Amino acid sequence: MTSIDENRNMTLNSSFGFMLAKAAQKIADIAQESLAPLQLNTRQVGLLMTIKQYGPITQTKISKLLRIDRTTMVALIDDLENRGLVVRMESSQDRRVNNLTLTAKGNDILDLAWKKVLESEEKGLRNLSTSEKQSLIKMLEKITGY
Repeated sequence: MTSIDENRNMTLNSSFGFMLAKAAQKIADIAQESLAPLQLNTRQVGLLMTIKQYGPITQTKISKLLRIDRTTMVALIDDLENRGLVVRMESSQDRRVNNLTLTAKGNDILDLAWKKVLESEEKGLRNLSTSEKQSLIKMLEKITGY
């Protein structure tokens, strides 16, 4: 059983949830601005990266991995498919299931977008040392279970 630290100050900056959300928002804002010329947002880049990393993959599996509801996922995939970045392919094991893969264009734009995301993270985390960044990512992996 976890205990609550009742001696923690009652301030926003002592709230883990608030501070994690604000840190994520800061980096996401920087990334959104740098991704704008590619007409992508951070959610779409995360989706493309997940397809690249785990693909071919079903929409259902991506929904679970990224914690995006199925209706939103369909709209996101439709948009990426219409732009020629992903393709739905019928599963060889189950014709009712579509697997998603990146197109060559999707791979190319993801390469550009990923560089912009990494640059954005560096800007957002510039006040941290390399070892602090490594510690932070390990802690976030523990928290998220990724």
